[in-house]
Amino acid sequence: TKGEKVAAIKYTGITQARKQFFHLIRRVTAYENMMDPLPQNICTIFKLTYYDEKTPSNYEPQGFIADEDLFHFPKEVEPLLIGRFDCEKHMITTSVHSIFMKSATEMKSLMQADTDHFTNPVSRDTTICSSPTKTLRSFSACSD
Repeated sequence: TKGEKVAAIKYTGITQARKQFFHLIRRVTAYENMMDPLPQNICTIFKLTYYDEKTPSNYEPQGFIADEDLFHFPKEVEPLLIGRFDCEKHMITTSVHSIFMKSATEMKSLMQADTDHFTNPVSRDTTICSSPTKTLRSFSACSD
């Protein structure tokens, strides 16, 4: 779907916020059920990025660790935007990125490439991620 927006929701009260949140979770689950299982040598990584003006500097969700490197996919990698949850002080945009690397060397060179090859960052240089490995960024959730 080449970066096409699949869903967007906006805060209109606590009852509606709960419905919107569960709708977003159902969409994620529906997409998950449509996809084939990942091969054993592939992993998913959940990555959260935050905006300076809206996130306390000491915020770190349970189960996630700080990552000093802010990774951006090359421009040619198109995300699938799954949905967005927007309430008074918080917003979550959920998208899926997928990229195939033939070797660890290729992956390292991509992650250390000149930033001119990547889209401009929209978040601060603090990234939080949780993963069995910190190599392949295949699933990202951005929150501000």
